[in-house]
Amino acid sequence: MSNSEREKVWEERVAQWQASGLSQRAYAIEQGFPVRQVGYWVRRLTKREAMPTLLPVRVAQAGRKRLPTDVFTA
Repeated sequence: MSNSEREKVWEERVAQWQASGLSQRAYAIEQGFPVRQVGYWVRRLTKREAMPTLLPVRVAQAGRKRLPTDVFTA
């Protein structure tokens, strides 16, 4: 099984776990998966989804006291 296939399988399993309302441990035991493996994939897939987006920035000259009014702020 390729890495991308494995990831898709675990995306489905994590979605099933979330829909089940069970703890990771209870779901793993019920499905016959190693408990640590379920936790690993939940963290891995959650980390991937939580990747921050890049924001535009403008670098001001050193010593400048005022920022332009069109600077993007988050």
